[in-house]
Amino acid sequence: MLAIKPGVDIRGITPELVLGLLALSDVMWKHGIPTVITSCREGRHSAGSLHYVGKGVDVRLPSRFSTIPTIDLTLMMEARESLGNDYDLLLEPDHYHLEFDPKKDQTT
Repeated sequence: MLAIKPGVDIRGITPELVLGLLALSDVMWKHGIPTVITSCREGRHSAGSLHYVGKGVDVRLPSRFSTIPTIDLTLMMEARESLGNDYDLLLEPDHYHLEFDPKKDQTT
């Protein structure tokens, strides 16, 4: 399940970010955890943040829906495997930050 918190502005997010969100959502849903987008283009983010160009989103932590103490870290590691190298998934104090950020030297 993928949900968007009221007030979140998803206009202009890239197709690559949408695919990343679907991959993250699939991992979370396998554990019975919904994926809730809590911030995208709106709000305050660091200078140069990929939020402002539609390549970054914040997602509610799984621990908001679970009593398992290590769920946030466990699902982050599992999702990173699913996402691959073009995505960064970071565990922030109160959310996951997902961004599509391909590395420059990946020619294969």
